[in-house]
Amino acid sequence: RSAQAAALAQMKADAQRIAFLQEAPRRAADRLKPNDELLAEVDAALEAAQVSRDHWNDSVPQPPERLAGADYTRWTVRLYLEDVPMQAFTRFVHALLGADPTLYLASLRIQPARRNAGGNADATWNVEMAVAYDVYAPAEKGEGRS
Repeated sequence: RSAQAAALAQMKADAQRIAFLQEAPRRAADRLKPNDELLAEVDAALEAAQVSRDHWNDSVPQPPERLAGADYTRWTVRLYLEDVPMQAFTRFVHALLGADPTLYLASLRIQPARRNAGGNADATWNVEMAVAYDVYAPAEKGEGRS
């Protein structure tokens, strides 16, 4: 039981750190990152969190999105992880957002990977998440803001 309590306490601490990082003022990236660079950051965060790369199922870059009324463009990559323990997932997100202050979690969807009776601490999850960053990109003359 004490191991479960310690694991739960660590997950709560990780969740609080993630919430803190999400609330901190975002910093825009000074340039567009090549997709390979962003995926290398994801790979490094998986390694730092001790999550096997086998859990990383796919990544799909999304079309850039001009932020309404702002001189920024949002660049997003959807990441798909499968069969990941929640504690490992929180370590991964903590490592990813902590390593690059321009990144933020734009969306998150978590579903049980398999049914476990009684809220088993060993339950695993399938995760669909969007990791994004903003780039300062003022509108061209005559283009106007959306």
